[in-house]
Amino acid sequence: MDSVETTIRFAESMTYNGKSPIVNLTKKLYETGVKVGKKAMEKYNEFVERMPSLEKWFLTISPGYFG
Repeated sequence: MDSVETTIRFAESMTYNGKSPIVNLTKKLYETGVKVGKKAMEKYNEFVERMPSLEKWFLTISPGYFG
């Protein structure tokens, strides 16, 4: 990818089961080492499906969650 704009357009063109992602560019800097608490993570895990034996690295996030 040769530019941010090209990368965003590419991401917007992807589909999964006929649905396209909502793509936004953020320029906010995030601190490293910040973790989501267990209670907050429970909310997000409702929309996450993990592959058995690869739970940490392979997951699908349902398009039903919009923040």
